[in-house]
Amino acid sequence: MATTESPITRSELREELRHYATKEDLANLRADLMGAITSATRWNIGVMLLVGGAAVAILRLT
Repeated sequence: MATTESPITRSELREELRHYATKEDLANLRADLMGAITSATRWNIGVMLLVGGAAVAILRLT
């Protein structure tokens, strides 16, 4: 890497920038996160309906 005596070279800069996220990487990450959130929301709603139905059934039987 560059020091105070020598500035960073183009090849060093290219090597460093190679590790940064691109717009495409961020768009893919956003799509993956949205899919995970949607899936988790559907599971939560399904479980809440199941627990609510079980609670109603138990209350009616007692």
